[in-house]
Amino acid sequence: MVHQTASQSLSQSQSGFVVDLAAEQQRYYHDLLSSHTDAATPSSSQSVLASEPRALHTALVEQRAALERVIAGHSEVYVKGVEVKEALRSMLVSSVGLVGSVESVGLPGLVERTKAFKAVCEEDAGELEALRGLLRNQDGLLEVLEVEGLMEACVRAGEYDAALELRGFVEKMKVLHGGGVGGVGGGGGVGGVGGRRRVNRTLEAGEAGVERVMARMREQLFEQLEREVSLTVCLQVVGTLKRVMRKEGSAGLRKEFLERRGRWVDACLDEVGGCRRGGGSGGSSSSSASMEYIRGLTDVYRLQVSDVMMQYRAIFFAGGDGRAALPVSDPSFAWGAARMGYYMGELEAQMQYVTDGSHLGSVLEAVSYAGRGLARVGLDPRGQVVFGMVEDAVVRVFEALVSVAEETFEDMLAAHRWVAIPSAAGRAAGEAAGEAAGEAAGEAAGEVVRKESATASISPPMALVEHGPLAVYTNGMLVAFNELRHCAPVGVRGRVTERVERSLDLVERVLGEASRPKGDEEGRVYDGACAMAKDLMRPFLLRCVEVDLFKIHGG
Repeated sequence: MVHQTASQSLSQSQSGFVVDLAAEQQRYYHDLLSSHTDAATPSSSQSVLASEPRALHTALVEQRAALERVIAGHSEVYVKGVEVKEALRSMLVSSVGLVGSVESVGLPGLVERTKAFKAVCEEDAGELEALRGLLRNQDGLLEVLEVEGLMEACVRAGEYDAALELRGFVEKMKVLHGGGVGGVGGGGGVGGVGGRRRVNRTLEAGEAGVERVMARMREQLFEQLEREVSLTVCLQVVGTLKRVMRKEGSAGLRKEFLERRGRWVDACLDEVGGCRRGGGSGGSSSSSASMEYIRGLTDVYRLQVSDVMMQYRAIFFAGGDGRAALPVSDPSFAWGAARMGYYMGELEAQMQYVTDGSHLGSVLEAVSYAGRGLARVGLDPRGQVVFGMVEDAVVRVFEALVSVAEETFEDMLAAHRWVAIPSAAGRAAGEAAGEAAGEAAGEAAGEVVRKESATASISPPMALVEHGPLAVYTNGMLVAFNELRHCAPVGVRGRVTERVERSLDLVERVLGEASRPKGDEEGRVYDGACAMAKDLMRPFLLRCVEVDLFKIHGG
């Protein structure tokens, strides 16, 4: 191609030179003929024509002399031109050899490398165009990159609505410049396909930062539910969380709400657990500590657990009248069942350390009061507590005191001497006569007299003072009755009565099996004690159970 171009240029220059020479010849002939025509005489014209060859020869000699001078003055140029011609000839010969070696050895690899170089150049051109697109959209992209810092500042200041608006701005930018064909502005708006790719990476980085801030914001909102908050604050927090967790659905929010509110309940329980719980000593301090722990535990359930359930229902299941039926699969049922299971377990574990009747009454009062509030949210513990744990605890305390009275009676009986007490003999006779008169009067009196005698104040028979073991046993039973008086559910009446009868049978059996004194006086005292235990002490104690403890009127 270079050779053809040089040939064309040479031919064009030669044709131009020929045209100039012909024009010069025509001008010369024209001037020569004009001088012949303009001459005055033929002789003058002939002289002009005759002198023209000499002039031409002179001009030729002068031109040759000038050419020789030029050649002589520029001889070095001609020599250098020859040398350059020879150097070019040698370079062309060596180039022909190199091209032949390339064709024979590495031409295919060279073609592949050339294609790879072309691809790299195209990629660099695309990157350059992408950078130009980024430069054109620099302001908008900088705003996207600053969104994460602005959102963090909003979250720290509690301006959650502003943070959510910033997230909406990033999502809008993602839709507008998300790299799709239908994006606003097309490929030219962001520097073509490469520009869209670069903008997409920038938007993806901004979106990842927004997601990190949203995660921190979500955790910060849930942490607000881990402390004591009102229903109004819960509504605000849950409303914001619904906007934050829009992709996760309501089921996950409900479970997380119950879990975080449960942490607040656990914190309250831990605070209550700081009190001393019941130990194995069984003393009054242990009973008091267990009672205080149960009351504190019950207060937490009455205040905190019921509030959590009411807040949950008001937020997630508030109908037109403020109430709505919960589905069976709702997580609040499992949450409430787990909470009440823990409460019952703690109550059952601590009840065994409560050994005082007044403490049992205090526990029963606290549970009954809390049960009225918990019943509104379906967590009423009163039935299981009253008819199970409290009754068992009452019977256990009563049986323990009765066992103490029995042991004391047996110990005193083993060391007792059957000696009559003169000051008590008359009173014993009077008591016996009074009892006989009372029986006769009871047979003759009507129902009104029996009711009046049943409702009258019951006092222990003074004749029992004559016999120390019986008096001590009666006092021990009265102590058990006094403990039972603080907390005496009707459901324990049968078991208490049965236990009293078994205890009286034991006393009569032990008293009957004791060795009878040999002396007449001691024998009469012993026989009187046996008769008094059967005819006086037994009716008195059974009447205390029926009338005084459980308020059952009748004969």
